Amino acid sequence: MDQMKKVLVIGGTGTMGQYLCPILAQKGFEVDAIAGEIRKDQPGIHYCFANALDNTVLESFLKKHYDAVVDFMWYDAQTYQDRYAMFLQHTDHYFILSSYRVYAQSDKPLTEQSPRLAETLDPDDEWMHAAGYAQTKCLMEDLLQQSGSGNWTILRPTVVYCPGRMPLVTWSNNEVALRAYSGRKIVLPGEAMDKTTTFVWAEDVAKMIAGLMFREEAKREIYNIATAETMTWGEVLGCYNELFGLEAHLCDTDAYFKMICGDNPTQKQINQRKFLLYYDRLYNRSMDNSKVLQAAGMTQDELMPMRKGLELSIGKNIPGFCHTMDRFLEGAGQ
Repeated sequence: MDQMKKVLVIGGTGTMGQYLCPILAQKGFEVDAIAGEIRKDQPGIHYCFANALDNTVLESFLKKHYDAVVDFMWYDAQTYQDRYAMFLQHTDHYFILSSYRVYAQSDKPLTEQSPRLAETLDPDDEWMHAAGYAQTKCLMEDLLQQSGSGNWTILRPTVVYCPGRMPLVTWSNNEVALRAYSGRKIVLPGEAMDKTTTFVWAEDVAKMIAGLMFREEAKREIYNIATAETMTWGEVLGCYNELFGLEAHLCDTDAYFKMICGDNPTQKQINQRKFLLYYDRLYNRSMDNSKVLQAAGMTQDELMPMRKGLELSIGKNIPGFCHTMDRFLEGAGQ
């Protein structure tokens, strides 16, 4: 009888990991989940409260040599450069989370071969010199592709959502839910309303990863983790309005950017918010997910419809208003 496969999930209680671990356990794998919170073990899943950014901690796990490692962590470029070889050397199949945000602007559905920002922007473009999210993901991908190893798989998910996680342009669940529940308007850039976006249900992400695991043909490959369905940001707003009464004040893009930066932002915060808005949310984003569906043995009909997912996402009312938005609305006479 074959020995039970062992899988390490780094970020096992996060947005995607919370779904992936039970799916892997149901498949008969033995799962260790590194988490930033204490969680009671479940059948087939051992939750480990630990700091995965500590190399000593990580080494203590990897020396067990897992059959597969799924890495949901966010790294800066230097941290990842210091540890990617460690992953490749201590597992048979390493999954790393990249992002669809590495892609350049395109009016066609994005395939895994579509140009990335790193290859299309002018070398003097500020994106090329800022320690931004998408830039770091490009660097991480390059390290793996240039490593000479053949045991990695790169995952490029789109905007991930699930219960309690409701995206809207650059806003996340906290502000979207609270604005709606309190009857306050949310400020959005009018320019984004006709731009297409693609979400992916967190449980669908987990199913895709589980379907790719231990497939030789999935190694040294990149996959769009997405649905093929799209909406405009205006249609997403319309769903939130219909489902729980959220209303918006639309404004000029530059004014919106100044508002989301808030008071006394650091340069890092300015960079992060600028590139999220101008180099992603104001792009048209539609995805070709045929490669991952074929490799994972899934069909588009199995994936969560976006409107239904948005309805299921409505839930947690978490405190923490953006007061700079209130001041913006006051100045706009709203």
